[in-house]
Amino acid sequence: TKHLTELSKIAANGQRAVMLYLVQRTDCDRFGIAEDIDPDYAAAYRAAQQAGVEVVALAADTSPAAITISRNLPTAT
Repeated sequence: TKHLTELSKIAANGQRAVMLYLVQRTDCDRFGIAEDIDPDYAAAYRAAQQAGVEVVALAADTSPAAITISRNLPTAT
């Protein structure tokens, strides 16, 4: 929540602000906030998007040798 709030201030001042989520699960095909678990974070997420913060979610394949970005994940608005 703190990071989203800070990024919102940056975006509101006309600068680029990006929140990157790295999903290290192979069973995900989209990214969304678990509002039922943390409604305050979900509210901060929506406010950040409205302020102009870009949200990027990437799926990663993990192995003992490496973490590799495999694809972009669609994000919930």
